[in-house]
Amino acid sequence: MVEQVVGPGVYCVYSTGPSSNSYILAGKKIALIDSGLKENTPNLLNSLKGLGLEPGQVSAVFHTHGHCDHFGGDSLFPDAEVWMHVHDGSLVNARDQDFSAGRYFQGAFFPHVNRYYVESEPLPLRPFNLRLLFSPGHTQGSVCFFEPEKRLLFSGDTLFADAVGRWDLPSGSLVDLQASLRKIRALDFDALLPGHGPLRREPRERQKQAIDERLAELG
Repeated sequence: MVEQVVGPGVYCVYSTGPSSNSYILAGKKIALIDSGLKENTPNLLNSLKGLGLEPGQVSAVFHTHGHCDHFGGDSLFPDAEVWMHVHDGSLVNARDQDFSAGRYFQGAFFPHVNRYYVESEPLPLRPFNLRLLFSPGHTQGSVCFFEPEKRLLFSGDTLFADAVGRWDLPSGSLVDLQASLRKIRALDFDALLPGHGPLRREPRERQKQAIDERLAELG
């Protein structure tokens, strides 16, 4: 199922099974945030076609981290730029089965990551004003994307509607995750767009309160 998130040009392709959510950003160029498992590509393809888009129009896929339930759908976009943090991207390019959790998903597809994020560098995705936020904890190379004008936070597996991402997988860290949640708490957003599960649409103060609740649970 594909849903317009807020205003024209931002769409959520909800996950099926263990696959991640994907987000279609239709601006001057077409880009995705995460692409899900390879086995979820029919759902992603149908969602694109429902918006009148073809896979060849997707110019870039911006990944929140390097687990294969977030990048397998890249198989649809052989000509797109593939972006990731250098830590996670290097391990994906090495086809590291342990780090990527690829051994848990038969036939996992590994893209070639050809662009690495620089935290102070804006992402080439006008008219969207995506700000990159390094958010280690789930993995060392996890990132979030903040759109201040639309008040959106694409949080990957760092933060979900009512939970946080695991920190017990390779390169994960509870201390880093807690620090990342505090960074996110300082942002002004009222729509949380996570890597899995439902979106959370609430005023900024309630979003902050929810993060405080997660931090309290972590101790």
